[in-house]
Amino acid sequence: MATGTNIEGRAYPQKPETLSTESILLYLDDFETAFAWNRVLQTSETVTSLSVDNLNGFWPDETGDGYLAASGIRVSYSTEAGSANEREYVANYFVSPGPVYRYESTNDPATPEPESEETLLVQCGAGT
Repeated sequence: MATGTNIEGRAYPQKPETLSTESILLYLDDFETAFAWNRVLQTSETVTSLSVDNLNGFWPDETGDGYLAASGIRVSYSTEAGSANEREYVANYFVSPGPVYRYESTNDPATPEPESEETLLVQCGAGT
């Protein structure tokens, strides 16, 4: 949790060069925390406290051409104006040696579909 009126954005981690259950679990936890954190800072007025909680942990399932993983996320923040906000959602990822896709759902895990307008390409390849 961070507090104060000068909360800074978080850097996005690089995708691991070697994909494994453990490396993806750690990568997605860091990536989603940065994604949620930065989204609050970009869309809210003067944030004074901010917390991002991974509720389930990203446990990747190998699909043959990559990994699927999802976790519930809780984002809590307050603003200088005194509003307190909390939001829960499911962050869904497909991680491959090439692209990484993210899709957000409301209650249940879902598979990110690259053709869908709601699916975001969040990284292109290792080291990018």
